[in-house]
Amino acid sequence: MLNSMTGFGRAEAQSDAWQVAVEVNTVNHRYLDVAVRMPRRYMALEHRIRKLVGKRFSRGRFDVSCSITVLDGRGRQVVADEALVADAIRLLRRVKADHELAGQVDLATLFQFRDLLRVEEPEEDVKGLWDVVAPVVQEAFGTLEAMRVEEGKALHADITARVATVRGLIAQVTDRLPVVQAEHQAALEERLQGFLKDVPLDPQRLAQEVAYLVDRSDVSEEVARLGSHMDQLKQFLASGGSVGRKLDFVVQEMNREVNTVGSKLNDLTVSRLVIELKHELEKIREQVQNIE
Repeated sequence: MLNSMTGFGRAEAQSDAWQVAVEVNTVNHRYLDVAVRMPRRYMALEHRIRKLVGKRFSRGRFDVSCSITVLDGRGRQVVADEALVADAIRLLRRVKADHELAGQVDLATLFQFRDLLRVEEPEEDVKGLWDVVAPVVQEAFGTLEAMRVEEGKALHADITARVATVRGLIAQVTDRLPVVQAEHQAALEERLQGFLKDVPLDPQRLAQEVAYLVDRSDVSEEVARLGSHMDQLKQFLASGGSVGRKLDFVVQEMNREVNTVGSKLNDLTVSRLVIELKHELEKIREQVQNIE
C-alpha cells in the first residue's frame, strides 16, 4: 500500500514517576528530516526518538513534541547555599558596624544576592524514563502511520483515475495523427504549387518531401514510451512501500515525452490535448510528492 507523508499522531501514558505525552506531526519532504522538542533536562533521549523514527519511516518532515511531567516529588528544587549565606550575613553585619549604617540585615537584603540561591536538578533515571517514553512514542507513531495509510489510499485512487485520463488523452492524440499528417501533406502540396505555379509537380520529389514531413511528425516512439511509463506507474502504485521518488521520476519523464509530442505535431487539436495532458501530469506530480 502507499503511505502519504502527511499525518498526525498522539499518545500519552502515566507511571508512578512520570506523565508522558507525545505528539507527532508530519508533512512531505524530499528526505527524512526529524525535529524533536522536549524539556532540555531530558534531551539525552532525543537521539533515541530519532532512531525510532528512522526504523519506521523513510521520508517526510517529522515534528515530534514530547512532554514529561515528574509525579513523584523529585522535581526541581530551589536550595540555598548555606555556607555562602553565612558569609554574606557576616560581611553585611561587619560593613554595617564599621560604617555605622542604619537598617537591618534581613531576608530582603540578603537575597538580593542571586548566587545565594540555586535551582537543583534531581539525578534522572534515564533508563526508567525511557521505558515509559518509548512505548508512548511507538503508540503515537502507530496512530500517525494509520493516518498516513488512509491518506495513501486516497492518493492511490486519485492518481489511478488521472492516469486513466492520461491514457484516454494519448489515445486521442494517436487517433488524430493520420489527420494531422494528411493535413500537413495537403498544406505542403498547396505551398509547392504556389511556388511553382504552372510547373507540374514531380511526384517523386513530392513523395520525398512528404516522407520527410511524416518522419518529422512521427510521435510513435514518444507514445510508446508514454505507455511504458504509465505501466511503470501502475506497477509502483501496486507494489507500495517507499516509492515516492520513483513515481516522481517517472512523471517527469512522461512530461518530457508530452512536450516532445506537442513540439512535433503542429496542430491546434493536438495542442489542446497536450495542454490537458500537462495539466493532468502536474496534478499527478503534486500528489506523488506527498507519497513516502
